[in-house]
Amino acid sequence: LHDHLGALTLDPAAFSRANNHRILGHLRDLQHGTSTVRRLKVVLVGHGAAGKTTLSHRIRTGTFAEFDTTDGAVMHPHRIESSGDDTTPLELQLWDLAGQPLYAASHALFLSTASVFVVTWSAVAAAGMNAAVDDVGRESTAATHDDVGEGAEGEQAPASQLEEVLISFLDAVTARAGKEAAVILVSTHEGEPSAAPPLGE
Repeated sequence: LHDHLGALTLDPAAFSRANNHRILGHLRDLQHGTSTVRRLKVVLVGHGAAGKTTLSHRIRTGTFAEFDTTDGAVMHPHRIESSGDDTTPLELQLWDLAGQPLYAASHALFLSTASVFVVTWSAVAAAGMNAAVDDVGRESTAATHDDVGEGAEGEQAPASQLEEVLISFLDAVTARAGKEAAVILVSTHEGEPSAAPPLGE
C-alpha cells in the first residue's frame, strides 16, 4: 500500500514505514469518524548542564527551579489551551535528553521527523566545551562557515569550542530528522557574555 498513500489521502511522512496491517487499521478507524488532535513533539538536546530540564520545567509551570543531572531521557506532557476560534488544545510532549557522554549514542532513538528540536547551550559554560564536543562524538575540525574568518595563508580559522558543540548537535539532528527539521537555538543561564564566545569567533 505504500505506493498508493497519495490516493488514500494519507501523509507519506507518517506512513512511509508502516506495514499494510497498520495502514488498513487506520483506514478502518477513519470509518468511525475523525476528531482533531493537536500534538507536538519537542526534543530538547544540548551538552550536559545546559539547562534543558530547567527549561522544560519553565515551559510547563512558568516557574524557575534547579534540578539534578538527567539520566537517559524523560518525557513531560504539557497541555496548552487554545484561546482562538479553534478550541482544540495543543498537547506538547517535551523530551528532555541527557547530555552526558554515556547517553549520546541513544539520542538517535528520539531524533525523529515531525518534531521541533530545541538545541540548548549555556552562555556561561565555555569552560569544559572541549569535553562536550567529545560527548557528541565529533572531533575538533576547522570551521567551514563563511562567518568564521580565515587564518594565515588563506586557511580557515579554528571554530570556537561553542560553535563546535552547536554544529555537532545540529548535525546529529539533521542526520536523523533531515535538513528541513525545525530547530530552535536557545541560550540558557544568565551571566557575563564574555564567558562564552559568540559564534564565529
